[in-house]
Amino acid sequence: MKCTVTKQQHLLLGIIIGLSCGFGVLLLSSSAVLFTRRWKKNVQKQLRRNYFRKNQGLLLETLISSDESANENTKIFSLEEIEKATNNFDPTRIIGRGGHGMVYKGILSDQRVVAVKKSKVIEQSEISQFINEVAVLTQINHRNIVKLFGCCLETEVPLLVYDYVSNGSLSEVLHADASDGFSLSWDIVTNVQGTFGYLDPEYFHTRQLNGKSDVYSFGVVLVELLLRMKPIFTSESGTVKSLSNYFLQEFNEGRITDIANSQVLEEATEEEINGVASLAQRCLRLHGEERPTMKQVETELQTLRAKRMNSSQPDPRNGEHMQPRSLTQRSRSARQLSAQPGGSQRRYSLEAEFLSSASLPR
Repeated sequence: MKCTVTKQQHLLLGIIIGLSCGFGVLLLSSSAVLFTRRWKKNVQKQLRRNYFRKNQGLLLETLISSDESANENTKIFSLEEIEKATNNFDPTRIIGRGGHGMVYKGILSDQRVVAVKKSKVIEQSEISQFINEVAVLTQINHRNIVKLFGCCLETEVPLLVYDYVSNGSLSEVLHADASDGFSLSWDIVTNVQGTFGYLDPEYFHTRQLNGKSDVYSFGVVLVELLLRMKPIFTSESGTVKSLSNYFLQEFNEGRITDIANSQVLEEATEEEINGVASLAQRCLRLHGEERPTMKQVETELQTLRAKRMNSSQPDPRNGEHMQPRSLTQRSRSARQLSAQPGGSQRRYSLEAEFLSSASLPR
């Protein structure tokens, strides 16, 4: 009887020792995991602090605190906020990509929908200028300019947080495949929808941007609208060219109607094409003081639009709407006239008379 009890006690003691060892190992393992996680978290926090200092976060904080309006409009986001908004930069959230980085769609904790731009590189020497521009740009509030809410400086390359634009960018509409159903008509073209993003050549000399720099950038956009070509494109010979330089060369040689997009030729009159081309040429002048102001640009485009609207008003003589005749339509009419009996003998005078009167509002 005593022997049986002793064996049971030994068995119980073994079980207790085994469980104690198991719990000990489990506790030790859990402690090691927690320690490792805490260590990694501390390392990440320190890394984020280092990036914040490296990206001139203290400078931005100073700029915000010293300016009441900046304090209200500029937000320095933590990386944790951005990761939560983008679901840890989920690939399914990507809404744009290019040579400079990615753009992600995100939702902030206050339910604002944003676009987070994650660039690949930024020159360290330009960080201070970048910070100053963020402080200024976040204060701009205009219906035709995408709102910049702020930035995150806790990554190697700063992240920019913009208001999300559901309709996409002007560039996407301009250069979309025709089969996608996107089409920018000539009537939007002459209605000011400004977007600025193409660098003024004077900046390379002065390192300063101003109001006339925006005018140059808008001039590039006007050329895009006329030619439906990208600001930097590859020619048939394989040469990479600047759209503004290409346009100015063709404009100076009087070949605008030769290079204008077919849709523009179909919808616009010669007067309208030349008017927009002339305006674009003045916007793209090398010296900023020779360019018009944005107010003058807007006034000229509104004048062109008003002329177009007036030319489509009902003709008081017959009550019919008179649409402005495009270059394509006029050339068709001219070909039809020349195809009639005797048309070849009268072609020049009839065409000249028609061209001189068809573009005038009735």
